[in-house]
Amino acid sequence: MRRFKSLLFLLVLNIIIMFVLTLYGISLRILGGRAEARSPSLIEKDPIVILLVGTDYNPLEHMGFRDPFRQLRPEDVRSRSDTIILAFLHTKAQAVSLLSIPRDTLVDIPGRGIDKINHSFMNGGIVLLKQCVSRLTGVTPDRFAIIDFAGFAFLVDALGGVTIHNDTPLLQPGGGVWLEPGIHKLDGKSAVRYVRHRYGDHRADIGRIARQQKFLLALYESIKQGGFFNLYRAFLKTPEVVKTDLTPAEILQLYRSFHDIDSSAIAFYTVPGRPVKHYWDPNMERFSQILREIRSK
Repeated sequence: MRRFKSLLFLLVLNIIIMFVLTLYGISLRILGGRAEARSPSLIEKDPIVILLVGTDYNPLEHMGFRDPFRQLRPEDVRSRSDTIILAFLHTKAQAVSLLSIPRDTLVDIPGRGIDKINHSFMNGGIVLLKQCVSRLTGVTPDRFAIIDFAGFAFLVDALGGVTIHNDTPLLQPGGGVWLEPGIHKLDGKSAVRYVRHRYGDHRADIGRIARQQKFLLALYESIKQGGFFNLYRAFLKTPEVVKTDLTPAEILQLYRSFHDIDSSAIAFYTVPGRPVKHYWDPNMERFSQILREIRSK
């Protein structure tokens, strides 16, 4: 019996070691094999700022490249950035502030002039988008993460779907409703349709941002409620679904620090402004107040 217990202990220990090593290997593959050391200052910062980008990447429209999204280097991705979120991770307060930047926000793009902020990603990728975000907010992102809609659907399906409460009927071109009010469990394809929807919504992109924020909160709850290991298996199979400059150590440390915070500690903001033709003209006075509120946490 004693020998059996010893063998059982060694078996469990080996499983734990293999799990940790595999998780580390996944992180390496997510980063395209880059394992260079970074200063530990990121984890010590407060807040940690990460730029999140959702792109509608299409190889046929890509400037200079014809490769699928998952084969590209992060700096080579060029497309419309339909979703731009600046995530502030407040270490001491154990809180998260998510600032949505409407894709049509007017900014001064270096070398291009006044234009929509999503055109910066189209023309200069993540490097130029980071510059524009810094000019707009006065905040320089510490890291970034980019995902396309196919990857987004892949992750939602890996979670087994995400449950959301839809407040209003979502209309479809040609008539009819494709999503009724009520509680729905969305698969990957439906989730992409939900976060991109704006047809029949007089708020246009601002309404879409509100749905994206609601979905992100539901996504976080799904991960908290046992979804992490489903994502683990998905990343093991296809790690190239996310482009990021976070190192493996940083990914693991951030997960350890923020994976179990309460949903009430997650606050959502949107750059305030008004629609002018096809643009979003930011109200910088009100926006400054929001930035001060975020920094005070």
